Amino acid sequence: MTNQWTNRKILSEYFTGSIDVQVDFMDEYPDSANQYRRYNQPFIREIKRALDVFSLKANT
Repeated sequence: MTNQWTNRKILSEYFTGSIDVQVDFMDEYPDSANQYRRYNQPFIREIKRALDVFSLKANT
């Protein structure tokens, strides 16, 4: 199964807090057996990092 991350989907996930929940879950259960989550973990973390920086700049 593939999952397409469109720009709209990424922004929606970030600003609704879903990416924060995903990162918290990954931190709490680092040895998750979910192959999809393990595969996408670096991508999700990089999105969060980049959008956190962007969000901080936009709010100042």
